[in-house]
Amino acid sequence: MSDWFQGQLIRSGDFARFRSLALLTSMIIAALIMTGSSLIWAKDEAKSLLPDNTAEKVKAPTGETVLHQLKAKRSAVKTSQDLGDSLKKTVLGFLDQAIRFRELVDQFNQGVSENAKKIKLAPDRLKEVQRQLDRPIPTPDSVVIIASTLDTDRLE
Repeated sequence: MSDWFQGQLIRSGDFARFRSLALLTSMIIAALIMTGSSLIWAKDEAKSLLPDNTAEKVKAPTGETVLHQLKAKRSAVKTSQDLGDSLKKTVLGFLDQAIRFRELVDQFNQGVSENAKKIKLAPDRLKEVQRQLDRPIPTPDSVVIIASTLDTDRLE
């Protein structure tokens, strides 16, 4: 620090405030560095616990797996003797709600995939409709001639 700046701080009486602010700032920076390095260490430690590069192979469970797990947990809680009745009722309520939400998510995802298929097929469908619209409309006389040659069952 320059002599002029120190002199200004000492004369203004803000040196103690400046020193505590500098100390606080350095403590915050040190905490951030320590937190970041511990997170990196924890991530590396978790990867090292998994055998032979399975960290890259771990995938999120599918909807059916999650639903199956929720139903298994529900049956386990229902038959559990360790939980009190009020706690068991609360847990079963939460699990029932989770099962309903999972089923809704699965239905929503199914609708999304069906709509995505329709969107992909839309240009072909539009071309087919355009071809049908471009086809000439038969005259009433030609319809009468064609209808007279057909039997009653084919007319219906």
